[in-house]
Amino acid sequence: MTNINEVKEILTKKILEEKNIEGTVEHPYLYSPSDKVTVVSLFSGAGGLDLGIEHAGINIGTGMDVDINDEETYKGHRKANVLQTIYALDNFKEALISYEENFEDTKTHKVDIRKLKHFPKADVYTFGFPCPGFSAAGPRLVDDKRNFLYIHCCRALLEAQPKVFIAENVKGMMSLGEGKAYEQIKEDFAAAGYRVYTKLINSRDYGVPQLRERVFLIGVRNDLGFEYEFPKPTHGEGIGLKPFVTLRDAIGDLEDNPGMYYEGSYSSKYMGRNRKKSWDDQSFTIQASGRHAPIHPAGDPMEKIDSEHWRFPNGEQNERRFSTREAACVQTFPEWFIFDGGNFNVSHNTMVDKIFKQIGNAVPVKLATILAEPIVKFLWEEKEKEIEAINGLLQRFGYTSDSAVEEDLSLGDNEEEINSVFQEETSLVNNEEEINLIDRFGQFAFDF
Repeated sequence: MTNINEVKEILTKKILEEKNIEGTVEHPYLYSPSDKVTVVSLFSGAGGLDLGIEHAGINIGTGMDVDINDEETYKGHRKANVLQTIYALDNFKEALISYEENFEDTKTHKVDIRKLKHFPKADVYTFGFPCPGFSAAGPRLVDDKRNFLYIHCCRALLEAQPKVFIAENVKGMMSLGEGKAYEQIKEDFAAAGYRVYTKLINSRDYGVPQLRERVFLIGVRNDLGFEYEFPKPTHGEGIGLKPFVTLRDAIGDLEDNPGMYYEGSYSSKYMGRNRKKSWDDQSFTIQASGRHAPIHPAGDPMEKIDSEHWRFPNGEQNERRFSTREAACVQTFPEWFIFDGGNFNVSHNTMVDKIFKQIGNAVPVKLATILAEPIVKFLWEEKEKEIEAINGLLQRFGYTSDSAVEEDLSLGDNEEEINSVFQEETSLVNNEEEINLIDRFGQFAFDF
């Protein structure tokens, strides 16, 4: 059994270590449009969460449900998006190349977040902080250094003070160290000035053809009157719910042209449990490894020999793993989404693994859209109010927003008065809260 006092000691030590790391790298110059809800993506990966949020922004901007699978239609409506992701950070080269291919207007940055000196202002921050240290499929050491990178998400919240943040991680985070790590993360996010809403969600309940349980943390800044409610499931077996989406629905059309998949034998660990679902089921969880991809549903099911051994009744030569295209579809990426596999001089399986790492670490796009829509709707309403207030202020001094831009915001004798109104800010942290934050996060919380 885990020693709780030992867990607390490790947590305290590791958090202090992360706080003492001094950032030395500045983020690149960023364009932040004043007429859109702005987004910053930390640990962005290839952009599954960000694509889902963008889809929500396009739906709200157009007033309709735009078909994300129709590339021409979807991209044609991007100009109506009420959001703009201005900055995406990750340290995974191929994932950032994929991101650049699919989000041309976003500035990407390959950097270790611990070295980033400052974080840009934005309305929304998204966090896909690393999960291998929490995952039941990987190491589960409470002192795994990857488990403490979330501290830099807290650092970002303290500096940038976004209105909302969206974070996602694996189910195992909730039980690591008998739940102490999870409680610590929630407490630290809350201490940064946010009401934190959490829920363990199975993706299949929202139209994703996959059994995938992940914990979502939604943070709303304390000064905002927005109460987030997780959308109710849309799919299932109850009254009023749509049928679960099946593998046949998702990848049935790819059976004869699947694309690349991991080739090779199956380890004893892999054969230690069932890896194959039927066409009428939902997929097992797509992991960040091509070698551990589920088996394609065609043919006969696997047979159980005993509690630790399964077999293919017709031999492994008649089976194959999911392809990268199939895995992406199960994760509800549109087929037009491009994944970079790295240098073409690497082996076939290495390339497949690099793509699976991007796909398996992503948030299912469809789920991201559903969870983000209430947030985007609220923030866009707030943005419209801001735009209206700014236009009203300019008109008071004889300007329109267009004329101010045309005159390069040269506001003449009124410039000082107008700027004082624009720049008037009320601190979101009072003196008592400041002392508590310094105790929790260190002086870096206010060294901006």
